[in-house]
Amino acid sequence: YDKVSKRIECTFWELHNVFNSNNPSSANAENLYNGLLKTLHDFNIPLTNVIGFGSDGCNVMMGEHNSVASRLRDSCPGIFIMKCVYHSAYLCVSEACKYLPRSCEDLARNIYNFLKSSSKRQSELVQFQRFMDIEPHKILHSSQRRWLLLGAVVSRLLEQWETLKLYFADAYLAQRLIAT
Repeated sequence: YDKVSKRIECTFWELHNVFNSNNPSSANAENLYNGLLKTLHDFNIPLTNVIGFGSDGCNVMMGEHNSVASRLRDSCPGIFIMKCVYHSAYLCVSEACKYLPRSCEDLARNIYNFLKSSSKRQSELVQFQRFMDIEPHKILHSSQRRWLLLGAVVSRLLEQWETLKLYFADAYLAQRLIAT
């Protein structure tokens, strides 16, 4: 809580080096926990003021028996400990997406790539969106490492589906006219 702004502030606090390059095993739960205690001490924050702890779900941070979280549970009875759900959701979605037909991802990627390489095509799509009275949103890109974006990509394609069908039908006919 920041007394000046009278609200809870979330900011980067401090970068604390816990890894000794000469001793790779130094990045363990005990050293991480001790580094946290030292930082709290350096900023005159008593451990009794710590009410919550959030981290990614790796074993050294959140393991049941020998982790930063288990040490905090021992030191701060009643502490609220929250594992980052983003990483867990990412793993679940990544696994689920392995079962999607490859053609779905290919379609999304092909539409994006066709449009991204040409300002003219993007401008024409905006004209079609206006004609169809659809909000002129850009088509999103699905990165292979960011499966959580796939939902947004698919939602955007569905939102723009009728416009995209009309746009690509027009592009197809224009190419046929040029070819004849």
